[in-house]
Amino acid sequence: MPLRSALVLLLGTLSGVFTALLSVLGDASTPTAILVGLGTVGPAVIFFNQIIS
Repeated sequence: MPLRSALVLLLGTLSGVFTALLSVLGDASTPTAILVGLGTVGPAVIFFNQIIS
């Protein structure tokens, strides 16, 4: 896997994890926080892919 792809996926995953963490800290239930985090990963990967290219 090229370094650029690994970096884009890492940043997307970290965005999802931090979004889920903030959701839990904001009194959301765990399943809701997981869904919010997973919903953030896709757009974050697209965003970071465009920024880094």
